[in-house]
Amino acid sequence: MIKRLSLKNQFILTFASVIFLSLISTICSLVLLYYFLSVYNEKSVQPANYYEKKVPSIEKFVELKGEKILEVSFQKNLEKVIPMEGITYQVINLRGNKIYGTLDDQLIENNKSIYEKVNRSDQKGKVITKYLPILDKNRMEGVLAVRYVLASSIDYYIKYIFLIILLIPFLFLTLYSYVFARRFGKELNKPIKELSAASQKIKNQDLDFEIKYESENEIGVLIDSFNSMKEELKTSLYLQWKLEQERRDMVASIAHDLRTPLTIILSHVEVLMDPSLNGQKRLPQYLQTIKNNTQRVLHLTEEMKRVSEVDNPDFTLDIEGVIPIEMLPEMLEEFKKWAEDEEIKFTYSLNRKPGEGNSEFALDPKRLHQILTNLISNSIRFTPVNGSIDVQVQIEKDMMSFSISDTGKGFDTKDLPFLFSKFYQGDPSRNDQLHHGLGLYIVKELVIKHGGEIHARNNEPQGACIEFTISSINK
Repeated sequence: MIKRLSLKNQFILTFASVIFLSLISTICSLVLLYYFLSVYNEKSVQPANYYEKKVPSIEKFVELKGEKILEVSFQKNLEKVIPMEGITYQVINLRGNKIYGTLDDQLIENNKSIYEKVNRSDQKGKVITKYLPILDKNRMEGVLAVRYVLASSIDYYIKYIFLIILLIPFLFLTLYSYVFARRFGKELNKPIKELSAASQKIKNQDLDFEIKYESENEIGVLIDSFNSMKEELKTSLYLQWKLEQERRDMVASIAHDLRTPLTIILSHVEVLMDPSLNGQKRLPQYLQTIKNNTQRVLHLTEEMKRVSEVDNPDFTLDIEGVIPIEMLPEMLEEFKKWAEDEEIKFTYSLNRKPGEGNSEFALDPKRLHQILTNLISNSIRFTPVNGSIDVQVQIEKDMMSFSISDTGKGFDTKDLPFLFSKFYQGDPSRNDQLHHGLGLYIVKELVIKHGGEIHARNNEPQGACIEFTISSINK
């Protein structure tokens, strides 16, 4: 859910969550601390006069033991009675000198002041020093000075408690800031890493990937833009690579197709120019060969020009309104004469639905003639003498369907999917007959520009068949 928010709102929500959770956690911690101090530690919290109440028992012990307390060897016994965790002491002789104890201060200056301090207390703030006489048969032999503080035991920890209370909010702020910042950073880091990796893939010309990030925030918009850019770049690069490959194929194809006829022309010219050879008798034959190969070169350049025309984005058809039943017989009779000159039987039929044959049809007559010329000329070239070619035309109101069948060799099965591709020449044995892989490509492009489709198949038991449709085009 949070990923769907904008980065600004995510940051605000994260900051608010840190403050809220820190506040709640601080309150809970203070409640627990209060409970700990007031309930759990109820027995361990000592009142301010706790150690003062221990003094009478120490005093009784001193009265009981008397002058033994003045002996250094008695120190351990004395310390068993004195609560060492809260009371310090010093055993002093009558001259005011320290015999032993945990107090290092010079408490009594001379033997005169020792009598002044007996059974008295010195108080400096909360610190109390009490002097207990050490008697032997009612005669004072020394003094036990005990020092304690009139303060509750909790007073010793109050500064630490205050410090804890002061630090708790900052501790939780730091903790939750780290947790949420880590989570927020992780959410940002993932798409950023994917973008970085995608950029590297593009650098390596790998465009088959997609970054998925289901969010409408700034990162989601950025990734959508990146994906769109990648798709546009992919289309552009693939087109560029395709055009580059087509350019290479075109150069290789033209170089190959020009080499053969030009080599033949060159060899025949060299023969004619060699005075040592008697080429007069073969002169007409040589000239005819030179003429034929020159025509092949011219035909190739003409087809290249046509390919350039149909591939031009500005190419348009010259649409005219024609009556198919009147126009087609004239075109097909032309091809019939051509086929009969090659001793090939040529038949055609125009089929139409009643009342539709005389309606006007919008097309480019010149380009239709070009389509039929390319297809029928191929059939004539591949159909042997005494073979046959049949053209069937189905005329409808907005569409015409053509079927051109012959009894030639037919197509190689592996060539069928690629017949209409640019520069595809199929069987090497028929390369000189396939118009350099351009004729059928031009036909396909012209059919498509007429809103139609074209397909090729083999006849049974022999021969080839090409079927295509064209649609009436609105001017």
